[in-house]
Amino acid sequence: MRRRDFLELAAAATVAVGGCRHAKVTTPGAAQSVVSRGKLRVAVIGVGGQGVTNWRAIRDGGDRIVALCDVDETNLRTAQKELTRKQRELNVYRDFRVMLDKERDLDAVFICTPDHGHAVQAKWALERNIPVYIEPPLAHTVAGVRQIHALAQEKQLPLWMGVQNRMTRESRRAANCLDTGIIGRIRSIVAWTSHPLWQQGIPRPDGTDPIPDTLDWDLWLGPAQSCPFKANVYHPYNWRGWCAFGTGALGEAGTSLLQLPFEMLDIPPLTQVQCVKGNCEGDSYPKSTHLRFTFQRAKKGWFSKRPEPITLDWHDGNDLPDFSAFSQLEKAFGQKMPVNACLLVGEYGMWLIGQINGREHFLALNGEDRFVSAEKHPACEAIALPSRNISMQKTFLDRIRRGSRNSHALHFGYTQSMMDTILCGCIVQQLPHGLPLRWNAAKMRFEGETEDRANALVSQPVREGW
Repeated sequence: MRRRDFLELAAAATVAVGGCRHAKVTTPGAAQSVVSRGKLRVAVIGVGGQGVTNWRAIRDGGDRIVALCDVDETNLRTAQKELTRKQRELNVYRDFRVMLDKERDLDAVFICTPDHGHAVQAKWALERNIPVYIEPPLAHTVAGVRQIHALAQEKQLPLWMGVQNRMTRESRRAANCLDTGIIGRIRSIVAWTSHPLWQQGIPRPDGTDPIPDTLDWDLWLGPAQSCPFKANVYHPYNWRGWCAFGTGALGEAGTSLLQLPFEMLDIPPLTQVQCVKGNCEGDSYPKSTHLRFTFQRAKKGWFSKRPEPITLDWHDGNDLPDFSAFSQLEKAFGQKMPVNACLLVGEYGMWLIGQINGREHFLALNGEDRFVSAEKHPACEAIALPSRNISMQKTFLDRIRRGSRNSHALHFGYTQSMMDTILCGCIVQQLPHGLPLRWNAAKMRFEGETEDRANALVSQPVREGW
């Protein structure tokens, strides 16, 4: 997504949508388009956790949830009970494949499952001409992201990643400020987080536990390789720390903290990635890591010089960066440094995203000795704070409702670059060495003497039958 596309999206999200009945027109090779405004028919895969946030937002936005799917009957029945207080008809399923084959009149599908299922679930929906909204990350592997991107482009279908913090009032104002070039060309990014909020850096436990009657463990595994069930080790939440199922702190917190710079600052393609600290040769991601990414701008023109590369340093698990190079941070925050933040270093100053939720932003221009809240900084006075937050879920559905022909393209620019970065970072955390690896985005592979094991993780082996 380009900068102007983001601003157009934010403006379009404020358009009021009516409630009359709708008709659908199907055109070959394109998404089904809603030609008059009305309630959409929506299905949700994964109705616990973040799925609750999504199906409540869909319901509160006035659209109709016609089907729910979850491998855990407890989640399924809880959601069904709450939703059927206001609507009579609601179909429930354990297997998303059965649901997508039976529900032939869906306008959208929301995917809120563990990371390892995203690509196969999105593929099933896109092949049936259904627009898809996915909780981040888009997929568990680089190959999975590329596959569903290509399919959505071929079908001209909306494929959105639900980074909700990008639609807060503060994030939209920050995007407007950065769009003015207030800090100039980006030179480096430093991000840090206290996450993971679950165990990592541990071996797989021995043995097996009885599978609860309410859980279909085989369906939970989906395309991933089989492993014994262990209570509270993978399901319902701790899957994030396991390499086979999740993307660790980088995939969970990184998609929020890194969204704004990737979307607004024209970061070039990733060329190198290194695990400086925290390599873990095992089944779960390290307890803490320091990753360094390099992005090299391409040479422009026959005689032009190659611009300096952009670097991104990522720290998680309370492995904090060295703040001594940023005296403005220490003067502004002292011992109360944000525990989850992203610092953008540009030609003319620095911008700090102070929380994962996207609601705290600070600015220090060159020559200023401390960071000041962006709402109070004189350089941002002309940029008004929007009056309200916007629902990402409703924005997605409204784009479908209006039949926007280009809605499929809105997320394809920055998400692929951001997903390459995050998922390549997940790969190097799983290697036994900390050597830098060169990444060829066009060929979707690592290059160099140590690339074989890394390239084996670019795609995900699919279990037989999936």
